[in-house]
Amino acid sequence: GQGVVILAGYQKEMAAFLSTNSGLASRFPLVFNFADYSPAEMAEILEGMVEDRGFRLEDGLRGPKLTALVQSLVKGSEAARGNGRAVR
Repeated sequence: GQGVVILAGYQKEMAAFLSTNSGLASRFPLVFNFADYSPAEMAEILEGMVEDRGFRLEDGLRGPKLTALVQSLVKGSEAARGNGRAVR
């Protein structure tokens, strides 16, 4: 049979891991990098999570206002560390 192995992690840590053994990089030649979420995308994720839990955001907190709030709360260091977690 055939199998598939997928490794997932932060770019810097995965590069360090793959460099620990000269054979690892050749065994995992395909690398996919995913961009961080934008503040608007994180606001959309947050809004969906709120609604999924049976709550409702006030109308004045939707759209650009929520995006601005998310942007003010997410620090640059969080954006580089899986920024979708910041809205959970």
